[in-house]
Amino acid sequence: MEQRAPSTSTAKRWLQLTNLTYDPLESFRTSPGRQLRYFRELKSLVVPWVTADGTGYAQQGFKAAGPNGLELTHEVLGVAKFVHDYVESINDVTVPASNHVKVLACVHSSFRSSSCTARTPRG
Repeated sequence: MEQRAPSTSTAKRWLQLTNLTYDPLESFRTSPGRQLRYFRELKSLVVPWVTADGTGYAQQGFKAAGPNGLELTHEVLGVAKFVHDYVESINDVTVPASNHVKVLACVHSSFRSSSCTARTPRG
């Protein structure tokens, strides 16, 4: 079965949203990894898709070093996205998702120490 090529507008929109080509196999072949571009502090971080130790972005055991000693996982990024979407929905304002990574880093570090300087952004 041959896959139908996407329209030019669909492929362009996909590239804007994901920074990846429409074809997933082509993306894996041409991309060094996943860029976490929606998080301001992490936008220069490109995590590999697959690693020998199983911690690549496309693998179940994904792990990467984040801000303030926070270990990034799919779960941490998912919670940051959830908090971001929730804050935007109740405040009807645009809040950079990176602010919520700071909050998660603060919560993570507070389990190890009693001080925390990061605060939840207010709309």
